[in-house]
Amino acid sequence: RYMAIFVYIKTKKTAFLRGRGEVSKLIAVLTGHWPFGTHAMRLGLNHNTICRSCKAQDSVETVEHFLCECLALSHLRHRTMGSHLFPDISHIGTVSLSNIIKFVNRSGWFPSSR
Repeated sequence: RYMAIFVYIKTKKTAFLRGRGEVSKLIAVLTGHWPFGTHAMRLGLNHNTICRSCKAQDSVETVEHFLCECLALSHLRHRTMGSHLFPDISHIGTVSLSNIIKFVNRSGWFPSSR
């Protein structure tokens, strides 16, 4: 089964047709409701307090760190989303949903299906 979602990003309507698992994963990551870092801690689940990729002591594992800041993921971020780093989470709105899901899938942070 496939789902079509329509997302309004900076006044641009984008149709996104993907499998249900990918849509769920994308929404979870973009809203911060995936069980990693601070959200997992709030849910009482196993979690990493520091980033599992860069392992920098001053990096908290958050959605913003994952999508925008993690230096260990900068090459993958550049290949899939067009930039090594993003200034903040609001700049993710300039990236296509297809490229965001490529980044998420190739990061190795998430199981292949949800």
